[in-house]
Amino acid sequence: NHSCSPNATHAWWPANDGGGGGIHLAVRAVRDIDAGEEVTISYLDDLMAPFEERAEALRSRYLFEGAIRRPCDEWLSAVVCGEEEYEVRAPRIIACNQAADSSWRRAAAVTQGDDGGVSAEVKRMRMEAVLHYAQLLKLSSGCLHQDHRWVHNARVRTAMVMTSSKVPRSCANALPLWRASISAALRCYPPNWPSILPLLKGGCSAATVAGEPDLCKQWQAQMDAISKVL
Repeated sequence: NHSCSPNATHAWWPANDGGGGGIHLAVRAVRDIDAGEEVTISYLDDLMAPFEERAEALRSRYLFEGAIRRPCDEWLSAVVCGEEEYEVRAPRIIACNQAADSSWRRAAAVTQGDDGGVSAEVKRMRMEAVLHYAQLLKLSSGCLHQDHRWVHNARVRTAMVMTSSKVPRSCANALPLWRASISAALRCYPPNWPSILPLLKGGCSAATVAGEPDLCKQWQAQMDAISKVL
C-alpha cells in the first residue's frame, strides 16, 4: 500500500529470462521494519511535494484519500510574511516559477546534440530557467519559507546548471545551494531514499571542481551508505 512516509522503495525492470517478456518488481526496505509492521511504498513520484499536491495526485490518479501530513509539510508550502505583503509578491513569484518550470520542461523535451552531449538549445533554455529562478529566490526571500517547495526546486535546478559549467568559481557558488537542498531532502524524504542520491552526487561534483575534497568525501560517504541499503 501507499504511504507518504514509506518504509520501502520499489523498482520495475523488463524481464530478460527468455520467457516471452514481462517485468520484474523489486521492493527494498529503506529502514528497519518491525515484525508485523506493514510494508509500504510510495505511489507518487515526488515526496517533496506538499500535502495538498500529494492529496490531489492520489485522488486524481488512484481515486483514494491516502495523503498523510508529515513534519516537513509545515514548511513545504509555508508563507512567512504577512498576508498583505504576500498578496503583493505572490503574482510575481508565481509567474517566475511558472516561466522557469516551462523553460526547464522544454529543455528536458529537446533531444541531445549530434555528439550525444547537451545541445546549445538545451543550455539556452536551462539558462533561461535559471534567470527566472534567480528572480524567484530574490522575491521569495522573507516571504516563503527557506525550504518551500518552489524555493527548493529553484535551488536544485540552479545548482545543477552552475555545476554543469565545471568552472571552479561557479561550482563554489553552487555549494551553498547544494548544502541547503541536501539538508531539506534529508529532513523530508524517508531515510535512504533514492531521490537523495542525485543531490549528493551533484553536490559532490561541485565540491570536487571547487576544490573542497573533504566536503565531497562527506557526501560520497552518505551516497555509499544509501547505496548499500538499496
